[in-house]
Amino acid sequence: MLSVLGGIGLGLVWGWLAERLVVGARPMRAARMLLWVGVQALLVAAIGTPGMLGAFAAGLAAGTLLARAWRRTIEWRTGMR
Repeated sequence: MLSVLGGIGLGLVWGWLAERLVVGARPMRAARMLLWVGVQALLVAAIGTPGMLGAFAAGLAAGTLLARAWRRTIEWRTGMR
């Protein structure tokens, strides 16, 4: 149970970072960020349980969607579209 919760937490953090740092970034910075997400996923797969890997993937998707919704809300409120 603890490994699944840890996987969700890692996924949320990496999803948030990926959305914030990849959108609008230069290609090399975006590639480097996506490389680190891949390294983290490989570490979770090697060290964690299968449930943790699934939770990491779900957390990654949720973190990305949360950051995207947050960014769009700020753009909508400030009229920066």
